[in-house]
Amino acid sequence: MSPLTPHQRTVLTYIGEFQHKRGYSPSLSDLALAFGVRSKNAIAKVVNVLVREGHLDKDPKGRIKIIEMTEPEDFPQPMTLPLFGPISAGFAA
Repeated sequence: MSPLTPHQRTVLTYIGEFQHKRGYSPSLSDLALAFGVRSKNAIAKVVNVLVREGHLDKDPKGRIKIIEMTEPEDFPQPMTLPLFGPISAGFAA
């Protein structure tokens, strides 16, 4: 899977939240309305990329569903740094 663009991540997150709240997948019309897009074709292109990349799947009736909602490996991950003690930053200790 290649890294998601911010817009693809937003669409994928919206689809996941929609499915969780309502129990079914959003239609292309639902997605177009949610993102203020007049053309369902524009949303279909984003959905088709997400399907091709393996983030979404379509059932035989064409309904979309989330396959997995994992964080891409290229997103920065938090790291832990050890602290060795207090540091004087211009004040007398």
